[in-house]
Amino acid sequence: MIYINLKDKLFNSKGSSLEKIMNIENLLGFKFPIALKEYLLLTGNENTLYEWGCDYHGTKDLITMRNLIYEDISWYKEKGFSIELGNIIPFFQFQDTFIYVTIEEGNENPPIYGFDIGDEPTIRKINETLSDYIYKRFEDIKLNE
Repeated sequence: MIYINLKDKLFNSKGSSLEKIMNIENLLGFKFPIALKEYLLLTGNENTLYEWGCDYHGTKDLITMRNLIYEDISWYKEKGFSIELGNIIPFFQFQDTFIYVTIEEGNENPPIYGFDIGDEPTIRKINETLSDYIYKRFEDIKLNE
């Protein structure tokens, strides 16, 4: 099934290879949702969906982002905050916000969440599905051109 189909619209984006994505899946020990794979195949190395740039993004930074977010969660827990995110994959990080999907069995187009770090952690649902989030970002960019 195709959840994200923007190949003809993302001229400046550079996708990851399926082999690279599968190598990361093997390292982490679980399969990514199909919509996340499609996103990474389209924009996993470089993207045009974030006009302000990003600190970490895509395939090359997935492991780093995942380690960073779990380090932040551990730090917050040590400070007395109760945070349980389960199994997640952050795919984009800008300043103090990680954008991630949850790994849910049978859900190939999962919701998108934002994890904001600061004095207190804030977790917010950004969109019901990854594909809707990507299409919304694309439309926002087109409106600002």
